[in-house]
This record gives sequence, C-alpha cells and structure tokens, in this order.
Amino acid sequence: MHPVLKASDHPLCRELIKQLEDCHYHHKVLKFFGKCNACKRELDQCLAKELLVKRELNYLASEARRPRSPASSQSN
Repeated sequence: MHPVLKASDHPLCRELIKQLEDCHYHHKVLKFFGKCNACKRELDQCLAKELLVKRELNYLASEARRPRSPASSQSN
C-alpha cells in the first residue's frame, strides 16, 4: 500500500495512477477481490523505477554541490 497519489507528484506514472483510480471507481466491491491488482502491480513497478531515477538525479546534484579541495583529491 502506498500513500495518496497525486499525478502531479509522479509525472512518469500519471497514466497508471489514473487507471488505478478508474478501476477503484468502477469496481467498488470487486477491488477487494483482486480486480485492480494488475493495475496496482504496474503502478508499483513504475513508482519503483521513478524512485531510482530521482535517486540518481539527487546523487548527481549532491556531487555537483560538494566542494572539491586539492588536498582531498590526493592520496595519503
């Protein structure tokens, strides 16, 4: 289970979020019996991929912000 999803917060997974919301809206009872599980699995995979992309971008940004001194680049 994941927190409330806003499509604006997850641009790579917008369509899958909409599909899951539509499935839950149209199958109010069947969602409890696994009707929307396939949509949820696809969304979970998309969110995991998006997390990896964000993690890599954050790492690269942190490397760019890190100050480099001549002493730290030399081996002791």
